[in-house]
Amino acid sequence: MKNEDPEVHNMDELNGREGSRNRENPRGKVRGEVQSGASPLWKAVSVVVMLLALAYDVSPIDLSPDAVPVLGWLDDVGFTLTAGVNLVQQFMANQNSITAKILRYIKWIMVILMVVACVMFLGLVAGIIALIKSLAG
Repeated sequence: MKNEDPEVHNMDELNGREGSRNRENPRGKVRGEVQSGASPLWKAVSVVVMLLALAYDVSPIDLSPDAVPVLGWLDDVGFTLTAGVNLVQQFMANQNSITAKILRYIKWIMVILMVVACVMFLGLVAGIIALIKSLAG
């Protein structure tokens, strides 16, 4: 009977966290590491959305016409800022950082504000049309 010391394993190593970091899997990623950046697909989508927002800015076709002093420019600025925040957030190296999380919240707050502004503008247009009909009739 041999008096050998029992083999002791680190639980992180057994679960694939520490010991397997040096071995690479077939896809080239290190095992146990989670991708912290956005995928290339989402990066490409955010670039396309930003280009569409810029095209919307120069387009004469708008949700609210640019002839209306503030509301006409609000949709252009809102779409461009939302697309810009999304672009910055998608290209951040660490999607789990506090900055990325703050940008995500800012982006969705801007989307909600844009929807509310569009609904208010459509309500204003409907009210003006109703007023004109009542004065004409």
